[in-house]
Parts: sequence; C-alpha cells; structure tokens
Amino acid sequence: MTVEEVLWPGLWFGDLLFSRAGVRVRAPQHLIDATVATTSTLYFTFRRQSRPTDDLSHGWGSNSQWRTCFSRFYSDEEGLHLNWDGEVDIAVDPPAPRAGWSEHEMEPLHQRQELLLHRCFVHDPLPADENDRYPYGDRLSLTSAEWPFRPESLVHVSSAK
Repeated sequence: MTVEEVLWPGLWFGDLLFSRAGVRVRAPQHLIDATVATTSTLYFTFRRQSRPTDDLSHGWGSNSQWRTCFSRFYSDEEGLHLNWDGEVDIAVDPPAPRAGWSEHEMEPLHQRQELLLHRCFVHDPLPADENDRYPYGDRLSLTSAEWPFRPESLVHVSSAK
C-alpha cells in the first residue's frame, strides 16, 4: 500500500494522535477494495460528508461531544497503540469476550482488527452488519501498520490501564 496524496494533515500532541490525516492510497485490489474502503461506515468519526459515520458521541443530545470519553491512539518507540483504553486486547487469538457478550456474539478477529487500524472496512466482502459494530471496547498494539497484519507485528499488552 502506498500513500499517493495527503488531503489534510493529521495533528499530534506528542505521542497522542488527536486527528488523523486524510490520505489517498494506492494498493492492490486483493488488499483494499476501493468501493468498500470509501463507502463503509467510518468509526471513531463524528461526521464526514457523504459517508456514514459512527462515534460514541452520536445520539446523546447537544452536549454529547463534550461528555464522551476521548479515544486515545498513540505512536511511541514500542509501536502503535490503537484505542488504548479499550477493555479487550484483540492481539490475542481468541480475545476474551467483551463484558456481557458471549463468544458467539463476537465478530471475527480479523474484522475487529481491520476496524481499529483503518476505522472502517477496507476489504471485500463487506459484512452485512458493517454499520452496527462496536470497536470502542477493543484495543490493539502493533510494531508496524502493514496491511494485512503480519503475526509478528501484533503485540500483546497485558494491561492498558
């Protein structure tokens, strides 16, 4: 995968990613399906013109953005830490079920990892329930953000808190 163009810059506060950059990428179709990547629900995002989004601050009324926890994504010398405060480490296979969920209710691990890395689905086939996922409880630490993941790039972090 190659970054072709930066559409808007990202914003970092030290190691903490505050706002992701918007980029145009080029990749073989077996890695990224252009239609899926540009039309699937974009998670951890309040609003994006002409695209469905999902954010924890949706549906809580006028002050919802100010009363919702901030999702923390970091990059440091150890690697990338996606949604640091998530309760379930999805680097392990199989991860522990989310509180109150049975193992049968859990989405496939590779789809959960895809959502944390890209904030959306990028690969075909698009799951029928793609707009009804809950990646906010998951966390993932990586040594590199290569797609698809290499097993050695996944890092198990024993406790995020």
